[in-house]
Amino acid sequence: MRRFLLILVSGVLLQISLSAKVSEADFAFIHINRPNSDISYERVNEVFQDSRGLLWVGTAKGLNRFDGYSFTVYDKDALGVPSDCIYCIAEDSAGNVWTGTDRGVSVYDYRNDRFVPFRTVSDKGTVIDNKVNNILCDGDRIYLTVNHQGLFFYDLKSGCLINYFVKDGAETLPQGIRRLAIGSGGDFWLALYFNDLYRCPAGLDSLESVSLWGVDFRKDNIEGIVQSKENSHIIYAVSTKNGLCRIDTKLRRTTHLLNLPAGAVKGLLLEPGRCLWIPTVCGLWRYDLLDGSHIVLKSDAGNRFSLSDDCANSVLIDNAGRLWVGTKDGGLNCSDPEMRNFIRHDSCGGHSLENSMVSGFADDGAGTMWVTTEKGEIYRYDVADDVLSRYDTPDISDFISSPCFYQDRLWIASLNGLIRLDPRTGAVRRYESFPNATVEDNGCYAVYKSDSGLLYVGTTLGLLRYEPGSDSFVSIDGFDGKFVTGIDEDGRGCLWISTYADGVCRYDPSSSGEPDLRWYGSPEFFSTNKFTGLLVDGADRVWPISYSDGFYCFDWATETFVRYDSKTLPGLPTDVFLRAVDDVDGNIWLSSDAGIVRFNPATGDVFHYTTSEGLLDNAMKKGAAKDGRGNIFFGSQNGFIRFNPEQFRINETSPKLVITKLCVGDETVLPGSRAPIDRNIDIADEIRLKFTQNSFGISVSLLSLSTLASNRVFCLLEGYDREPRILTGGGKTVFWYNVPAGRYTLLLKGSNDGKTWTAEHKAVTVIVERPWFASSWAIAGYVLFLVLLSLVLAYLHSRMMRKKLREQRESFETRMQINALSEKLPVALLITGDTALADEIRSAVIKDCSIVSVTGTKMAFEALVQMKASLVIADADSRGFDCEDFCTSLHGSPKWSRLPVLVLSSDTSTERKIAFSDSGAAMTIDKPLSVDWLTSSIRNIFRKELSIEAAISQSVVSMKIHRLKLDSKDEDFINLLEKSVTDNFSNPDFDSAALEKAMAMSRSSLVRRMKSLFDTTPNEYLKQKRLEIAARMLEENQVRVNEICYAVGFKYPSYFTKCFKQAYGVLPAEYKKSLKEKQNLRG
Repeated sequence: MRRFLLILVSGVLLQISLSAKVSEADFAFIHINRPNSDISYERVNEVFQDSRGLLWVGTAKGLNRFDGYSFTVYDKDALGVPSDCIYCIAEDSAGNVWTGTDRGVSVYDYRNDRFVPFRTVSDKGTVIDNKVNNILCDGDRIYLTVNHQGLFFYDLKSGCLINYFVKDGAETLPQGIRRLAIGSGGDFWLALYFNDLYRCPAGLDSLESVSLWGVDFRKDNIEGIVQSKENSHIIYAVSTKNGLCRIDTKLRRTTHLLNLPAGAVKGLLLEPGRCLWIPTVCGLWRYDLLDGSHIVLKSDAGNRFSLSDDCANSVLIDNAGRLWVGTKDGGLNCSDPEMRNFIRHDSCGGHSLENSMVSGFADDGAGTMWVTTEKGEIYRYDVADDVLSRYDTPDISDFISSPCFYQDRLWIASLNGLIRLDPRTGAVRRYESFPNATVEDNGCYAVYKSDSGLLYVGTTLGLLRYEPGSDSFVSIDGFDGKFVTGIDEDGRGCLWISTYADGVCRYDPSSSGEPDLRWYGSPEFFSTNKFTGLLVDGADRVWPISYSDGFYCFDWATETFVRYDSKTLPGLPTDVFLRAVDDVDGNIWLSSDAGIVRFNPATGDVFHYTTSEGLLDNAMKKGAAKDGRGNIFFGSQNGFIRFNPEQFRINETSPKLVITKLCVGDETVLPGSRAPIDRNIDIADEIRLKFTQNSFGISVSLLSLSTLASNRVFCLLEGYDREPRILTGGGKTVFWYNVPAGRYTLLLKGSNDGKTWTAEHKAVTVIVERPWFASSWAIAGYVLFLVLLSLVLAYLHSRMMRKKLREQRESFETRMQINALSEKLPVALLITGDTALADEIRSAVIKDCSIVSVTGTKMAFEALVQMKASLVIADADSRGFDCEDFCTSLHGSPKWSRLPVLVLSSDTSTERKIAFSDSGAAMTIDKPLSVDWLTSSIRNIFRKELSIEAAISQSVVSMKIHRLKLDSKDEDFINLLEKSVTDNFSNPDFDSAALEKAMAMSRSSLVRRMKSLFDTTPNEYLKQKRLEIAARMLEENQVRVNEICYAVGFKYPSYFTKCFKQAYGVLPAEYKKSLKEKQNLRG
């Protein structure tokens, strides 16, 4: 319901020719009531539109503001007066809305967006507290008539309130004032309750009865007084006894114009230059000022587009030319001129077409359109006279569709075969078995007459061609088993056939021999093979229509199809389409499950039409056609519509965008000194929010646009939103959640086609303040605390993990050593989630290494802790595996810094390979995988690693300890010490505690023994031995310093460099350089 409501405040001022004859059929009403909207009550007393385009609806229980998307209801608490029964509404020069109730007046303060009860005391000491009958705003002057309190005049500038016709608290007039009008010359017109009509030409001090001018208004009740816009001396009045009268103040003569039902009149509205509208208890009367004719719009149970209630209380013509009618018990009614674009047929001769499901149309070329329904009904529609009649066919009662005229007969598809009807005689011929055809199924779905004069029939199991000479059918080869849903012909004479499950086919009937067929199907051309039909338009473009994937257009140059759906084409309301028709301007009209869509292929513009624009319903059916006069027909659930695009009334007014509400959390925010806004949100320059208010939203509405579904609102919170939000339907509430502190700019624009942004709201600054605990010094303190906490937690976690991993490693290494002794092959860790790839690699390298396969970073590190891997093979394409991060983490660890990583990647770009190399990968191999290249690479990596290990081994072997003559106990001790150090010097965790364990000695015993033999501590001894091995490696091998650092058990290169310089007086790199220079001098 919200969708169609917006159309009621959007549209275009219809310029009707003054000579055009208006009838009841020109007015189709949409009903707005409690079941389908948020309106507070269905008894509508007054309808008013303010200068901003918002609609105000006064009911017997609440005031309603309609912004085109929803109603905002103001009850008596919001109004601040004892009653919310509204009788009159007006707007002053400041944009404030005055509301008269039966217990006083309340004024909507536009700037502060709230109602304020009007309690000003008059010069007579009176306060307005009775029923207010009239409020008139004349510039800065406000006039109000109140039961038993006379007439009030309020000056906006001075704030003074003057009370007329009251003395000593009592009204001085013979009766209360029922109606009040002010002429352009300053004269007043007062109508008293069942008394008389008076003119006050010189102010309110003198009253002149008009009853002496030709019509006696004494004891009559005047319900409406208006002045002509063209002739200021002409006044129109309507009363319960005299009906409609014309008063000429120059001639001082009153003329009776129209009799009305006695006592039925409710008001009077002038539509300048055209007519007078008179709401009565017996319908809404329209009196034509040009020819004196009149029509009466009433409620009709057989016409759902008639008034909802005969009793019309009020009437309004809004800025867009729409007719609004407030009724006694039927809520609010609206008739939009644009609804006249569609001629609706939902009944025939008193027979309702509800649920008839119109399934097809056929033009006989003589001005009659033949209409079929899924209930087996056939109708004749005289297009020129707009007359629909039933064609009785007792022999036809089954599901029928797709009618086609061929040889002056109507051929109709049905589920029980093909039907041929002679419209002149009513003779019916059924084809149920299709002689000479191979199709076994007799269900028909499409009937088409080609330009060459041949008749084709699409069935649920193939395509047939009719042979008139033998009155039989021939199957077209290549379509066996194909469910044909649509047939059309291009300019080359080729037939295009859509199917339910096999895509689209192009068939050249002129080819000899084998049928010339070209099939287009999924997934090469479409995302689906299910099509409801197709269209070949006037430009020879082919448009297949799908069940659930939008529609397509054939590109002749590339022989491909361009897809249009709700994702690729903004404005499409659905992806379910049924039929398509083109117009003379090249637009494509499509029926859908959400109404009708007009698509312009040249511009990409989309317009969407629904019941809001005059359709019978939104559930369209497969019936669609175009006649020779440019009329387009679409069938729907409850009848059919006809329209001519060339005669469409298109909106050309500039749209207006308004912000109607600001919400913080679940609460609506009003202006105030401590509120986020200091004035009405629509005119606010700034929204200032506290840090606790950083989840907020606004309600926006796009007014004065014609087509609801095509409306778009561009909304962007600049500085926060990455992309603009496009709101469909022209009105909605948009929210932002947990917006960080900062300064932002809210940008809003409106469009009626989603492309041209013609309505732009002024920019609004949005400020989200910082909380005190988010200041710079507080943040710095938090950061410092978190850093310290992280370090402590990391340290504790590291200790715990090292202990756990050490225990696991010891257990696992024992098992791995047993396996290695039996296999005598190095172990490679493979990280991949692709089992096929793992099997392929394992088979390729079976002679070179053993493969242990894991998935993911976590499992890889767990495996590395428990095994001694010589190589890591990482599949960069594994899902959830970040190869770069793994390499960086691996080589950032001293334990595995020398472990080579071979990366497998399908990304062959140079940038990607550089990234892997920078993260520490030894090399990258492209996928698809070359087994030979992989094997060769693994062997080369192993050769390099063996070279480094040999260097370490040579360094250890070449390191001799020159001893003094020792006894056997010292000799055994030193041998065990050397073995322990040699076996573990590359392990960074092998320290004095580990040495104590390896020597099976207590700390004090080990220290004393080493002091006596070497005059050093265990830690110093370990460091010295590691540095000696490092020096020998620098002398004998071309190995990088960082690799030596980790190879001899140092955890950090910086500490290794420092210790080496203390021992040898130079940095490792300088030591290596000096050795190289000495070798060069010797050479």
